[in-house]
Amino acid sequence: MSPKSDTEAEFAAADAEIGTALGFAAELKQLQSSIARWVDERNQEMDDCLKWQFTGKSKYFRPVTVFACFSAMNNKPIGAEEQTSALVIELIHNMTLIIDDILDKSEYRRGKLTLHCKFGLLPALMTAGYIVSEAYRIVRSRPGSIALCLSS
Repeated sequence: MSPKSDTEAEFAAADAEIGTALGFAAELKQLQSSIARWVDERNQEMDDCLKWQFTGKSKYFRPVTVFACFSAMNNKPIGAEEQTSALVIELIHNMTLIIDDILDKSEYRRGKLTLHCKFGLLPALMTAGYIVSEAYRIVRSRPGSIALCLSS
């Protein structure tokens, strides 16, 4: 087993109480690892901004909703397509948080400086655009995941 990356270790500290209470602790841990891997594998130019945006406290409410809806409608474990759906939804949600913080001129989110306050407006906008393009890339490579999102 390979050692955890710094990013993955930071994700392990994230708040996932809702998901744990609903019995999705393992699925959320897998999602956190997927997000950390995604951040670590992205363009180095985006590294600081992506790590800042995706590490720290998160409720993972949207991925938990994907898992709960899937579980309610299917009598099988959460699989790769559901994990991919949850990943894409979490990426897009984070993009909307970046834009919301810019529009609202918010200085803090989740107890730390917002992306645009830490790195500037242009890097925050570029990060938001990058996240969306990556979400589309992931969906294109796993079309069953988006079909799952739309049909659930």
